[in-house]
Amino acid sequence: YNLAVVVDDADMEITHVIRGDDHLSNTPRQINLLRALGATPPEYAHVPLIRERGGARLSKRSGTRGVAHYREQGYLPHALLNYLVRLGWAHGDQEVFSLGQMKEHFGLDALNAAAAAFDPAKLDWLNAHYLARAPAPEIRDDFAARLRALGCDPTRGAPIAEVIDAMQSRHPTLQAMAEGSVFLYRDDVDCDAAALRRHVGDEARAYFARLLQTLEATEDWRAETLRRALSEVLQDLDISMGKLGKPLRFALTGGVPGPDLSRIMQWLGKERCLRRIRKAAAM
Repeated sequence: YNLAVVVDDADMEITHVIRGDDHLSNTPRQINLLRALGATPPEYAHVPLIRERGGARLSKRSGTRGVAHYREQGYLPHALLNYLVRLGWAHGDQEVFSLGQMKEHFGLDALNAAAAAFDPAKLDWLNAHYLARAPAPEIRDDFAARLRALGCDPTRGAPIAEVIDAMQSRHPTLQAMAEGSVFLYRDDVDCDAAALRRHVGDEARAYFARLLQTLEATEDWRAETLRRALSEVLQDLDISMGKLGKPLRFALTGGVPGPDLSRIMQWLGKERCLRRIRKAAAM
């Protein structure tokens, strides 16, 4: 190993080597080999190893994931790079860096002496930050591919650009965003009868009967019209939106958090909305 690394570094004219501090013991051997070959040793910097939150060293045996896993789960490349650059290095209290800022500010003098802990929750937070601000054209193809992998046809149903705009600030990753959007592209909501009965009680079913009367007579299936229709039903029933909205959201989405109900209803279309509400009312 030591000879192969030395020959490779000399052949590629490597000037700096930044690696984990578990290689400290290899460094004197490699410097001597480079000098014996007549090559100039590079500058060496050794970074504390990244550890799990409990302090153990990251290991495949303990379930540590590779980069491919994070790609599959829909973490954005820049978010992962931003997270990794902050492990073992800091620039004041700044957490979010553009690529240009990473190049400008990164320096070996600011490396931490202590080992950094890999925190999945912080990675989720950082990825959510980037996902919420990502231009729709940049993530559209990836998002559509994930919907197709979940058995959905993104060309049939809600306009994908509008879905991205409504959903991208609600999920930590593209995969979670796709999984949270499938109800818009399937004929039926992904929810069993027991769950429907648990979330849609007798009182809600009575409200649904009144709601269906209004929706069946509604021809203009736009969000603005549907919002007015919902308000009319609330006034007639003399109830708050919470009384109707929570069970209605469950009937339409299976309990998935999402945008305004009138917008969801517009995306689903009249036929699917009525079918889902009737199904919940019949439970």
